[in-house]
Amino acid sequence: MAIFQTQIQGRGGSAPALYIEKYNNNGTLENRYVINSLNGITAIGDYVLYGAFRGITTTTQIPDFSNITTVGSYGLNNAFRGSTGLQGNVDLSSVTSVATYGLSSTFSGCTNIGTVDLSSLATINTESAIDNLCYQSGITSLDLSGLTTINAVYACRALCYQSTSLTSIDLSNLQSIGGYYACAWAFSGCTGLTNVDLSGLTEIVMGAQSGTSRGSQCYYMFSGCTNLVSVDLRNLGRVDSNSSIAYMFSGCTSLQNVNLSKLITTNTIAM
Repeated sequence: MAIFQTQIQGRGGSAPALYIEKYNNNGTLENRYVINSLNGITAIGDYVLYGAFRGITTTTQIPDFSNITTVGSYGLNNAFRGSTGLQGNVDLSSVTSVATYGLSSTFSGCTNIGTVDLSSLATINTESAIDNLCYQSGITSLDLSGLTTINAVYACRALCYQSTSLTSIDLSNLQSIGGYYACAWAFSGCTGLTNVDLSGLTEIVMGAQSGTSRGSQCYYMFSGCTNLVSVDLRNLGRVDSNSSIAYMFSGCTSLQNVNLSKLITTNTIAM
């Protein structure tokens, strides 16, 4: 079942009255779903929860999204942005497809969230699919263990930007990064990170571009991670030009080891 036509209740902090109403094409109410119990719902349609619960300050548990497999365009865009009252872990472990801006800024500024599980997402090929997802949030760990390919403009830009409680990210199966600003600033300012495993990454390529704008795929990706000690990039063998990894580790004052043993050529890239 998917939710496509809705009216939103509970916006702006009026928890616990957080629910969505599903209407048919004739405008008749079919059902009402409490937002923390989306039983039977597997897809969030285009724009359905766009900005729906933004700015909640009342203590509210994170909805159970564990059955959601598909997020449509702008489906959860800005849905809980700035909701400092939102608490708990984010279970998006069944999500396999995210459309354009589907999860953009969803938990941005949510300072009391914990772990985020996106472990079933294998490919990101839509613009800004998860950019700013946990921007300046309280996220403690991010599971993207199933992700193998990123190829879209702004795909993961500023994903966890300045989320200082983040201590663990799982990108161990990521093989390819492509797209203008695809991972730019993704973990910039995440001062809780100490070690990053990118041992599966084999290439950083041009990929999807925005008009005449090209490159900068990993621009400032880990900049300002002042406690980052080690990064494993042992299988990275191809890096395209156009500032693909420019300033990637800028300001990482504790960095001692970056394994780039397989890298073939970098074509005038600043790090």
